[in-house]
Amino acid sequence: MLYNGAVVAELERSGVHSLPKGQAEAGLSIGLTPGQTLRSIQLPQALTALLPALIGQLVVVLKDSALGYQITYLELLLWSKTLGSAYANTSRPTSWLRCCSSLSTTRSQSWPGMWSGD
Repeated sequence: MLYNGAVVAELERSGVHSLPKGQAEAGLSIGLTPGQTLRSIQLPQALTALLPALIGQLVVVLKDSALGYQITYLELLLWSKTLGSAYANTSRPTSWLRCCSSLSTTRSQSWPGMWSGD
């Protein structure tokens, strides 16, 4: 996730730097601060330029997270089975696996609500 965050930040940086210098100068000349100029003038224009690359990167993030979840879940199942058979006590590894699975499921179910403002 850190790598994907860096890629998205670089996409935004390159989108802002691809704008003509006059855009920032115009915002500063009407009395906006540099932060206000970035938020009000530069980012909306840069977003239209970088939208295709940004959508492509978000698709990569979605595929990576789904693949990582599947690999991690299968590995947790394998280790709980191994630990349970090694110590002849399957209750502790199984309860640990259920706890991890319920936490990850709860986090994935609350993810869409974060964007809708619920």
